[in-house]
Amino acid sequence: MPPFPDEGTLYIGLKNVLPGGTLSLLFQLAEATADPEIGDAPLEWAYLIDNEWQELRKQFEVLDDQTAGLIASGIVRLSIPFNISSTGTTILPNTLNWIKVSAKQKTAAVSDTIAVYAQAVKTTFLPKPDNDTSRLNDPLKPKNISKLEVADAAVKKIEQPYESFGGIPAEAPSEFYRRVGERLRHKGRAVTLYDYERMVLEAFPEIFKVKCITHTLARNARNDENDYYLAPGHVALAILPDMKRFSFAAKLEPKASSALLRRIEDFLQKRSTPFVRIKAVNPLFEKIKIKTDVVFRAGKDQKYYESKLKEDLLRFLTPWAFGEQERLSFGGKMYRSSILHFVEGLDYVDYVYNFQLLDSESVDQQFIEAKSERSILASGEHSVTAHDAGKIP
Repeated sequence: MPPFPDEGTLYIGLKNVLPGGTLSLLFQLAEATADPEIGDAPLEWAYLIDNEWQELRKQFEVLDDQTAGLIASGIVRLSIPFNISSTGTTILPNTLNWIKVSAKQKTAAVSDTIAVYAQAVKTTFLPKPDNDTSRLNDPLKPKNISKLEVADAAVKKIEQPYESFGGIPAEAPSEFYRRVGERLRHKGRAVTLYDYERMVLEAFPEIFKVKCITHTLARNARNDENDYYLAPGHVALAILPDMKRFSFAAKLEPKASSALLRRIEDFLQKRSTPFVRIKAVNPLFEKIKIKTDVVFRAGKDQKYYESKLKEDLLRFLTPWAFGEQERLSFGGKMYRSSILHFVEGLDYVDYVYNFQLLDSESVDQQFIEAKSERSILASGEHSVTAHDAGKIP
């Protein structure tokens, strides 16, 4: 068997490539799919000379990487070596020139790739008299930009495959006064909890909510269940991203990308004392699991309504995934009686028995309380068993 030293590799075939030229590749990534808890994946770029791979060196051939290591969507600019060749290639189709990007480990830290486009360029909306600034209230839909303002014979075609990003509408008077008041309060320096939180929300509009936890060393959620709360000089910030563009699966446990977390850390570190160590992290999602037996009303299909009850429990325990983002909050308690009252109130449920609220160790509890300050109680996997009214075990 041939050796496979890399844990993951993306091969990119190039047609009509110009040796010695510059190539701009747009990587459109599903940013919510990257795992921010395991650190960065060590990426290596290479190009193919016949059947031999040669390294593309950072800052030499890899000129710019706006994807932060294939975590966020962006453009990667490459300088194509003069000796790239496919004439003697047998390991890949020799009608194309080939480059690849690979990682020997931690591929889960890389976002899933949606598409790769060549000859990419970033454009910026300018506040000209002819441009409507109110358009910034919503992203520009795909395929709206199809030609240059001033035609260029060297440009054959222009495509805008995805919606715009990063636009911020003009401030309303109330927002302006609030921003000025906050600025006068913190003066651009992060000192108090309020300063940290308000500065992040102002600088990063893609953030929905942030919680600052002082004297806390945030640990890797994969290795440690709890953070260390007696760490003077350490500040942890739990980040909740705006979920407007998230898929449904990502909304169940909304997490910021590791690239965004690093940007937040760098932003705050420059605006706080050098004696503080700042760590931006994602929330810890603690799962609530329900196990119950149930009798549905007469005429209700048991299999269908078992699934329906699980879906309604998911909606009740994770409302932010169904459009109620404002109900997403840190900490709190969830009582068994509250969930039981909700289930008994469903129009297709006759009655419920053996109702259990299970913790992480599958022990029945009267209530479940968030274990840490950055924890969020969310729905887990539920067990629902339907019975006929006259056949209760």
